[in-house]
Amino acid sequence: MYVAVKGDHVATRRILLDPVNQDQLSKPSVYGDTALHLAFQAGSLEVARALLEHKADIMAKKKRNKTPKVLALHTGHTNMIRILSSEFGIPT
Repeated sequence: MYVAVKGDHVATRRILLDPVNQDQLSKPSVYGDTALHLAFQAGSLEVARALLEHKADIMAKKKRNKTPKVLALHTGHTNMIRILSSEFGIPT
């Protein structure tokens, strides 16, 4: 899941978003990142959108209580937050 998200591999991502793999959406890596953390940090709008459509946890916290949104803010992806906030009701 993490390789697909980080590399923005569309075909791989589709396979991983299959209902069989839903338990992986919010499972953290050894570093505490979920797939959504990586997507927000990288500014991958389409990947983040796909993960949110499949109910990835927007409130998941990694080390130091950082949510995906906080990572996006720290990496300058404010436009991504604005777009996804309007689509998914993410608090701004």
